[in-house]
Amino acid sequence: ITSATKKFLRIKRCLRKIYLTLYKKIIFYYKYEINLYKKTLPNYPSKQKIYFANNSINTNKINNYKKDYKVQNREIDLLSIGRITNKFNLSLLISALEISNHKSSLKIIIIGSEHDQTYFIKTNYCIHKIKLIKSTWDENIISYYANKSKIFLYPGDIGLSIVHAMAYGLPILIH
Repeated sequence: ITSATKKFLRIKRCLRKIYLTLYKKIIFYYKYEINLYKKTLPNYPSKQKIYFANNSINTNKINNYKKDYKVQNREIDLLSIGRITNKFNLSLLISALEISNHKSSLKIIIIGSEHDQTYFIKTNYCIHKIKLIKSTWDENIISYYANKSKIFLYPGDIGLSIVHAMAYGLPILIH
């Protein structure tokens, strides 16, 4: 590392410390990050309220479920995980399927429905099957589908489910 790089890193650390002391409230993603923050600024302002979102995924747990990715052994074409709300944008997925010129039927699983259902989307070339699975946080159920899927698809605003898919080693397709 050059002396200019070292100087830049010192300035960057200093600016980060100043930046982090300007706020009355700070929300970190993990509790671990709060500890790092406190180590970085041992005399952090006592008036600051520090929170963590606790909305994360234990990828170590997923590693116990994850199977090697071999596309030829996977029977589900597309997997998506997320509560089916307006943010999920299911209509975009359906519209894309309706206008696609994909010549063979796609098998699509979406985990995040209020109850299990199956839909069929007819195009000029084939009929695609969309199976909706009731929302779950059970990693046994999620891994069952993730380990059988070729691609992870998310038609809406990106969320935590992308990290989930990455932990399973799935290629990701977003809008």
